[in-house]
Amino acid sequence: MLRFAPSHRPAPRLRAHAAYQFRIKYLYSSSREELYHAFNQLYPEFVQRIPQYLLASYLGFTPEYPQRNQEQTNFLNGFK
Repeated sequence: MLRFAPSHRPAPRLRAHAAYQFRIKYLYSSSREELYHAFNQLYPEFVQRIPQYLLASYLGFTPEYPQRNQEQTNFLNGFK
């Protein structure tokens, strides 16, 4: 007989692996712009504090992309 009730939650390693798979799927299915905006929305203070080349390396694009994207955003915000 069981002395304890079995848990119906997945093991921590399985949850971590599922999260990893979700993150990889998100990285490959999203455009560069979507990735940058999502990261900037989640961690705005972090994006401001770290060098752009590190952010670009982490997200998988060139260091010039965040700067170019910021210039476009500033340009478009001027027309609102």
